[in-house]
Parts: sequence; C-alpha cells; structure tokens
Amino acid sequence: MAAAKPDNYTIDKSGYKAPDYGYAGLKYSKATDSFDRTKQPASGANPVVKVPALYQETLPNGLKVVGTKNSEIPAVTMRLTIRGGHRLEQTMPGKAGIAQLTASMLNEGSEKYTGEQFSAAVDKLGSRVSVSADDNETIVSVQSLAKNLPATMALLEQRLLHPASTLRILPGLKSSRWSRLPTSPTSRPSSPT
Repeated sequence: MAAAKPDNYTIDKSGYKAPDYGYAGLKYSKATDSFDRTKQPASGANPVVKVPALYQETLPNGLKVVGTKNSEIPAVTMRLTIRGGHRLEQTMPGKAGIAQLTASMLNEGSEKYTGEQFSAAVDKLGSRVSVSADDNETIVSVQSLAKNLPATMALLEQRLLHPASTLRILPGLKSSRWSRLPTSPTSRPSSPT
C-alpha cells in the first residue's frame, strides 16, 4: 500500500475579514486561591437528615395505615398493598397469572365508566389511580391534588368496588395478552377459545 501524499491544499484568504467577537482589549487575570489545590480538602461534618415522623393506625376492619405528612405541596399520595401476588400463585398452578389479570381488569374501567372515560375523568382532576401486581402483593396507587381528593376517591371506589363486567373486557384482555406471547411456532401454544 502506497503512503499518502503530503497535503498541498492552501486556503484562499483574499477578501476574508475575521469577525469581531468583542475580545479586543480584554486582559486575562489569573484567579488567586486562598487554599492549596494540591491537597484534598478535609471532610466536613455529617449532614443531619430529617426523617419525617410516621403515624400508624389500625382501622376497625384490620387495615393497617402507615403515613406521614408533608405540607410542601398540596398533594396526597396513597398506596394500598394487599398481600398476594405472583408468588402466591405458585401454590395454585392452574391460576397462574391471576394477580396480573385481576389488576389489568381493574384498570379497564368500571360499571359506570369505560376505560377511556375513566382515564379522562382522572386526567381532568390531575390525578392518577392504578392497580398493579408484583411478586408479593397487589398494589393500588393514588395520587391527587388535595383539593381533588374526594372526587379522586369516588373514582377509586368505582374502580375497586364496581369494576367493569368481565364479559365486556375479558375478551380484549385475553387477545392483548395472547398477542404478547412469542411468535415462534414451537414456543406458542394453540390459540385460546
């Protein structure tokens, strides 16, 4: 392989005028330090972390409540956890996936609202209401502005106590879940009926 030839390109500077960036007359002044930059500074005192006070209460129905109060912003965040999730399904192999399916069905609307109507009502309040399942529990999450909490709780009641008819939403959920399965003919079971 032959060596590259030397660069023989010359820039034509005729008619070129350098722009004025406003640096003319500026003088560099080196900063002076009151400490030695060659030495690592000593560590200071440990910061004091203020952990918010927690309150605990048990309701007459046995529900345990743990909470804290923060008045920095006018918002409320709640998380309800119900024991039972994917790991509980191990004792009932015939019901594998029931926790996630139940959470998905609860997120699909209610007797009064379709899924889209429910989402629009929650969005109008600037709130968030969702149900999910993990390994150990089913989780109900609520976020709302304090002033919209009563209306958000009414929507939560609709979602939990008056869920949409399974006959209306189960076929759509089944086909949605089915479409997420691997597409390889050897790894996919026959279609559900």
